[in-house]
Amino acid sequence: METIQFGKLFYHDEYIDDATLLTSAISELAEHLGHSLENPLSLNLLCIELMISRENRDAIILDIHKALYSGKNGEIDEEINQANVFKIVGKIMNKHLPGRSFNELTIRSFTKALAKYMTTDLQQFISE
Repeated sequence: METIQFGKLFYHDEYIDDATLLTSAISELAEHLGHSLENPLSLNLLCIELMISRENRDAIILDIHKALYSGKNGEIDEEINQANVFKIVGKIMNKHLPGRSFNELTIRSFTKALAKYMTTDLQQFISE
């Protein structure tokens, strides 16, 4: 018989962290729906998988937005293109997460997820 305590699930004298269990369940469902680094369905789930906190995620998004929309009238800077958008995102991710190293696939995945989630103008730079 299971006894539930706030924040923890006791099961056969072992602790199972509720957040870990919930994250695993969501990841399994998302994977079943097609979520992967190549095809991220959720920016938030990707951040959980990459261990990027909400605070870091928000700071990264804000800096990406500032970098992209530095053109006239708040439009995307005309010098931004597909070749350098991933470099910009990678540089910003590394700035906010020093000591971490993100490979090209991870940076592309974050950019794709961000394009789907918030900054749809990024979609023009994402080739499938």
